[in-house]
Amino acid sequence: MHSHLLRRLCMWLALVAVAIAPGLAQTPASAETYSQQELIQIAHSLIDQNARSWKIDASQFQVARVIATDDGLTTIRFTQVISDLPVLNSLLALTLLNDGTYLSHVSNVSKVDSVAVANLSARKASQIALATFNAQHKLTASWGSVVKVSSQLADPALVDFVPGGAERVWEVKVLDVSHPDLASIVFVSDVTASPLTIRRMSRNFGAFPMPYVCDLQKTKPTLHFSKDISTKRINNRLRNYIGKTHDYPLCEHSDPARIKKASAAAIQSITQTVNYFRNKIGVDIAGEQYLGNIAPYANFGKNLNAKTFCNKYPKSKYCVATISGYTNVCSYSPDSRSVECPLDNAFWVPWTTTDCHSTICSGIFFGAGYDKANDVVAHELAHGVTGSDAFPFGLCDACDAGAISEALSDFFGEAVDQLNVAPSEVADPNWQVGEDLGDGPVRNMAGVGTATSCLKTYDWVPIKQRDDTWESKCDSHTNLGPANRFAWLVSNGGTQNGI
Repeated sequence: MHSHLLRRLCMWLALVAVAIAPGLAQTPASAETYSQQELIQIAHSLIDQNARSWKIDASQFQVARVIATDDGLTTIRFTQVISDLPVLNSLLALTLLNDGTYLSHVSNVSKVDSVAVANLSARKASQIALATFNAQHKLTASWGSVVKVSSQLADPALVDFVPGGAERVWEVKVLDVSHPDLASIVFVSDVTASPLTIRRMSRNFGAFPMPYVCDLQKTKPTLHFSKDISTKRINNRLRNYIGKTHDYPLCEHSDPARIKKASAAAIQSITQTVNYFRNKIGVDIAGEQYLGNIAPYANFGKNLNAKTFCNKYPKSKYCVATISGYTNVCSYSPDSRSVECPLDNAFWVPWTTTDCHSTICSGIFFGAGYDKANDVVAHELAHGVTGSDAFPFGLCDACDAGAISEALSDFFGEAVDQLNVAPSEVADPNWQVGEDLGDGPVRNMAGVGTATSCLKTYDWVPIKQRDDTWESKCDSHTNLGPANRFAWLVSNGGTQNGI
């Protein structure tokens, strides 16, 4: 949903909430803009004034987080504390305008008055949790370690793992450094001294190393680049991309063509995409299993065998997973001996080589100007996710799955575009892919187009099977239309064929 429409909807709902509660004590509006601390004081005052009608004990709430937006709204979230225990999953949140005007509140709290004193010690709870963690993941006792333990109040009205009434539980966070993806939270009952549940914990990602992007700065090929080429098949045509080696090139740490400014378009767009997948999806696409390359010679100029060296020294500074790419790429066709320079396209591609620790390298390649369209960049990088997660297990890239893959990349590309609107921009209402390119968008996700023509890439047709009715001119970039239209309808509302 577009951000301005979402804000209008939230404002409307908040005003309705105020209208249906005429007895609610409110802070009068003023032209003044309050500081964050003053807004917190106003929120506390509102809680005190309305505690009876909200059916809460005002003394139980402590500020947990303040969320300020750039459109004049501030939400103050409170944590409920009973008998000095934080209440799991409790929430009291107030949203105010920055002039102190009350808009809305959300209350989901425990009605419990008190809880029994502790029966277990933190050490004993940790031992129980660690044994549960190791048994769950079939690990030896020496692998897992407790990183944090705390006691909290669990109310069955707010959580789904307490069988009886509200009770004190121990929340134990357990981590295995050899298997960081197994990081879990184990909840232990203080009453029965037994585990209640184990939940996978979303872990904090480490710092994202700035991607290595090199600028070939080519408007036409040179003798050097015409000798070193790599190939890619596009629409049943084999094309050669001018690069540094007979494999696809990796941008190197010490390459004189490397772009080092964080404000560069390619760096910004790649970083926005990585942050989107990390923060919204919980996937680190900069990791080696997706897009990150571990090649010591590329990362730090060391001519080392990545597989041998990084297996032996996995924590070495030379074994850092980094995304690699090139801008201003040209292409060369050996069949016609023709050159497309600058390339009017962008692509992500993996290739097999011993240069990389996993034996798979990958890179993102841009024709001139394509790095400036963040939805195009996110689209191409998203192919690395579907390429790693789906296609190795048997999905074909030339049938319906190929169209679905292209549609998924459009979804993620547009999500990054919609959530990273520049100050001078407005979120694109039609979800056009590549609207920031010099020659305009390549697809319109909101548009229906015609059902028969495949001559224009922004038209869409029913997805065709790979059989006698398959039309080669309607490739996956055209057959993705129904899925794109569906994504736009889900996010923006509307009807299709009366539905």
